[in-house]
Amino acid sequence: MAMLGVATNAWKTLGACRDDSTAVYYPGRELSSRSADEDYRRARMRCAECPVAMNCLLAALQRPERYGVWGGLDPRERTTLMDRLGTPAMERIRSGEPTDADWQLIADIQARRLRRGARPAA
Repeated sequence: MAMLGVATNAWKTLGACRDDSTAVYYPGRELSSRSADEDYRRARMRCAECPVAMNCLLAALQRPERYGVWGGLDPRERTTLMDRLGTPAMERIRSGEPTDADWQLIADIQARRLRRGARPAA
């Protein structure tokens, strides 16, 4: 899977969020609160329409980014994803050499989360 300059951040110029306030993606409240959940849902809706959401998520996994919504996943979801991938896969990702299986697992989890998170609140 080809990625757009993850190491250089060139992909950021194509992000759906490029003109948004970063506050949308970094809710200041506790994740467990109802309003924070709504903030995260709004951010995921934006990520769901983004052409470079996978680049964004990969950048967050490579750092690893501890805060905010990146590629449609919040910090807790990224931690769960990293746990599912395991240490060998995370080492490959951080070195810029993920396997096709690594990509597939990341893409599947991201797609499921974006579908759930982009639904209007009940």
